[in-house]
Amino acid sequence: MKNRTAVVVASSLAASSLIASCASSPSGLETPQSWLSYEAPSKTTVYKFDFGGAGAADGFTAAGADDAYSKEKGFGFRNTAGVRNVESAGEAEKADAVEWIDDGKGMKSENTFAVDLDSGIYEITVTAGGPMFRESVAAEGFFHVMDLTGGVNGTETWQMPVTDGQLDILVTAGKKDTRYALSSLEIAKVETEKSAPAVWLCGDSTVCAYYKLPDDAETFQYGRNGWGQHLGKYIHPKWQVRNLATGGQFARGFYTSGQHESVMAYIKPGDYYIIAIGINDKTYSNESEYYETLCAMIDETRAKGAVPVLVYQQGRAQDVGKNLESRWFGPKMQEVAAEKGVKLVNLFKIAGDYYESIGADGTMALYAPKDVKDASKGTDTMHLSPALANTLAQFVAREIPELRE
Repeated sequence: MKNRTAVVVASSLAASSLIASCASSPSGLETPQSWLSYEAPSKTTVYKFDFGGAGAADGFTAAGADDAYSKEKGFGFRNTAGVRNVESAGEAEKADAVEWIDDGKGMKSENTFAVDLDSGIYEITVTAGGPMFRESVAAEGFFHVMDLTGGVNGTETWQMPVTDGQLDILVTAGKKDTRYALSSLEIAKVETEKSAPAVWLCGDSTVCAYYKLPDDAETFQYGRNGWGQHLGKYIHPKWQVRNLATGGQFARGFYTSGQHESVMAYIKPGDYYIIAIGINDKTYSNESEYYETLCAMIDETRAKGAVPVLVYQQGRAQDVGKNLESRWFGPKMQEVAAEKGVKLVNLFKIAGDYYESIGADGTMALYAPKDVKDASKGTDTMHLSPALANTLAQFVAREIPELRE
């Protein structure tokens, strides 16, 4: 049985979990010596909540579905009828979870977990409920994590300001018709006056994060990675990468679904907004709408004092040797970049040149499998293996040297 105890201790929580074992690439990037001596602002743990009905793991505070918010307690669920305790697949604080019940209200739902906090900058860490759950996590009414997948209890971390004395966490479906839950929530106060500078990512399934499978700690969901989940390793550690990319997304969808709105709610002067989208736009949109959406995103980013960057996305595995001049709505993105005077990372050409250098077979070997359990089914010629995602992240970082200074 877990102990129902609370703890307030000094800690140095890790930033977003990164992939350590990746193949080398030809980008030529090296880790500057100055990065090794960088010291992030210190942090102090305020709360570590263990969600579920079995009490609290050591060092955690229990928060079950029946724990209603009260001012005296300082935390709890605003609507206990909108959540329920469930079992999970991990150990200690990951052994159980609280599942949010769909009330049909989406981001307007009042099924939030509230925590009273002094004003300040906080580092928030959420852990998924388990392999049967997929969740997007909002705080203060805006998305901060997209499609966090249980697997082996996937975890994500971000920094944000709390200005009104309270943090409200809402969990929604990571993908349509999926269940969603959290095993734990950790909150640490950062000893700084403002959040770390951020690199925000708009993108699709070739940019978004993937998580480990529950039955194989070495294998990722679908055998894929997005390059966005590797980018943080190749830019100065002072930056936090805020990856709001999701699979299947297109420019207008990202703009209207709450993802872009969430970026605009928290983006700061000096932040970067990398817009790497277009692969799905011919399916779900059109060239005119794509153009208008990119222009709107750029204008709104600049109005916030932040820096927009466009990424013309890489091609498919079978493009080697075809001498393709373009894919997706790439020429239209190039047009927008020229009109707006925005930096353009031509990943289509950079990756294409790399693919030509390693040949068709070498390129095909770098893409994800169609079936992670059965290699005989061949290659998914669109999605990236962890090794290729790692390489493309280096290419992107190399093209934006300001992020490495």
